[in-house]
Amino acid sequence: MLLAFRLCGVLAPAGAWFWLVLVAAPTAFGVQVLLIPCIHIGAYIGVLACWLLIFAQKKQERLAVWGVFVGLLVLCLASDDIIKYGFILPVLGALAALSVQKRRLEQGRLLLCLLVSVMLAHALKTVLTHNGAFHVPGLWTMAFAGQGRIGYNLSVLVSGVLHFFGAYFFEKEFSLHGAGSELFHLAVLLLALWGVVRIARSKTILPDVFDYAALFCIGLMVGAFTFSQLPIDDASTRYLVLPYVMMALLLARHTVLPAGGRMLGLVGAAAYALFSVPAPVVHFWQTNRNFPVNMELARLGLRQGFAPYWSAAVNALPNPVRIAPVDFSAEIRPFHFLSKRDWYTQGGTFFLCDTPAQAAQVQARFGAAQRVELVDGHVLLVWDKTLTLPD
Repeated sequence: MLLAFRLCGVLAPAGAWFWLVLVAAPTAFGVQVLLIPCIHIGAYIGVLACWLLIFAQKKQERLAVWGVFVGLLVLCLASDDIIKYGFILPVLGALAALSVQKRRLEQGRLLLCLLVSVMLAHALKTVLTHNGAFHVPGLWTMAFAGQGRIGYNLSVLVSGVLHFFGAYFFEKEFSLHGAGSELFHLAVLLLALWGVVRIARSKTILPDVFDYAALFCIGLMVGAFTFSQLPIDDASTRYLVLPYVMMALLLARHTVLPAGGRMLGLVGAAAYALFSVPAPVVHFWQTNRNFPVNMELARLGLRQGFAPYWSAAVNALPNPVRIAPVDFSAEIRPFHFLSKRDWYTQGGTFFLCDTPAQAAQVQARFGAAQRVELVDGHVLLVWDKTLTLPD
């Protein structure tokens, strides 16, 4: 938020920066969404820092600043592929739109830096991967969702966005004490969306690379969310945090108000924040469940095995046990995400399955397990031999 506030000062010193309250004062669900995806939030911070470096070059071109920009962008790209959708493709689209509009190549140095950064990031990831490093976080191969899935994605999109902004009024009493707060948040959200549409359709605004990139970022990431297989539930809207920020920055930049109007906006932002602050809930007795799966692995002396990604991540952290993530699809395959290739060739002696169907699939491939246990809602399969899972 500090970076976004600084960007407001660069983009529009007299702008309506109070729009940042949309993402500065998240609701209870918004807090959870912001805390879930640590890697993505880090990437979004990198994007805002990159924008500050771009605007620093508009005052005085310096090779050192371009070098810092490329270095930061390479690190962001190498650690989170969502940067491609939230920054690389939108900026490339913005440069293309400006070049067509002005009939000459616009900001060639920026274009060169983007292309060089993509190539260097790919080279860095390749070198690290082939020298025993982790497969760093990224988006796996994207695919278009089936026709029937798109309707579900739209439902998740609407529900997730409403929950994030505290505007989910469904199944609540139609009264001031029932859905009153949610309807207030909904009105603010609809006002913000109307403002973005108004900016996109304006004939008086001469968009620059930031305006185009912000609009392309919003459109591209919402479109990818709707038409891909990425959405799972409401929490999947964590992928849209960057579009929320870009929306707020666009509104802050292009909302022109007199002094009285800005003061009214500040009062409205304060009211919005007041109605957004979630009530703190602390359950000390629920903070440590003692990791029953991990305790059972330790009791049995199991050190190396396989599990679906989230189960592997949760249960590999508390004690030194190596659980390689796998993908259960038509076949059981390595899931190269925060993993190493040699984990699969060295193998393991157990599978931790989320469902009985996964357990049946594993035993159909590797044979009957010598030991089968139900532990904390998981099926633990143990063999007296080493199972390998090469690519």
